[in-house]
Amino acid sequence: MNKFENCEEAQDKGSIYLLYICDAWHTKDSRQLIAPFSSLESVYSYLEKNKRKYRLNKWDLDFFKAHGQTQHQDENLIMDTYKVDTELHN
Repeated sequence: MNKFENCEEAQDKGSIYLLYICDAWHTKDSRQLIAPFSSLESVYSYLEKNKRKYRLNKWDLDFFKAHGQTQHQDENLIMDTYKVDTELHN
């Protein structure tokens, strides 16, 4: 089973993944950028390495992989995905 199956469209080259910390309601005004990433693998690797810092357990990591956000803390994490136009236009 592909652990990225819920994000197949975002796996294309030319995507950027922005990871934010935010409030319990995921409001846009509360978002603070943690870092940009060039792949889902990089986001997940970062979260695995920093699970203590963000108080993440296995359930949190699995939920994030499935939904792109955490769900039960005063501070949550959320990821936005953007397509980047990699073609040069004259």
